Amino acid sequence: MFERGGIWVSRPGWILFSGIEIVAKAPVDTGVQTWKWVSSVGNPANPGGAPDMHWWLTWPGGSVDANAINSSGGGGVNGPIGGGYVSSPAAAILLGLNGTPTAIKLSPCSYDFDKLIACLARKAAAYAAQGFYIVGNCQAFVENILSDCKSESKGCTVK
Repeated sequence: MFERGGIWVSRPGWILFSGIEIVAKAPVDTGVQTWKWVSSVGNPANPGGAPDMHWWLTWPGGSVDANAINSSGGGGVNGPIGGGYVSSPAAAILLGLNGTPTAIKLSPCSYDFDKLIACLARKAAAYAAQGFYIVGNCQAFVENILSDCKSESKGCTVK
């Protein structure tokens, strides 16, 4: 931490002023990531069609997915395609799927990141204990759980 023109800078993009932490409105990395995997072998259940794909969600200390597709296509590792079976930790990670991450960036002025991560962990554990998710689509599952937790975590990261 150092002083710059009467303002105490505590970390990049965040400042301390008179002992009160003020954060920038710009979105920053939350530590949450969505992941997308696309099969390199196509889709044996639909030759000539779109390749198998899978989405999952990670955050510091956890992960979750629904209806993980095995690397040979044609079925979920934790249930049939469309069954909506939930795994936490994400079955995609246990399978070693090599996906592409997308960082979730949110404004620390608008979202409490601790609440976001706690919500993801809580919901993932609840769905995994239940064993299934009503909608058997991995992408919709990721979008819905993230949307629900963003709604629950509205508020400022800094107290």
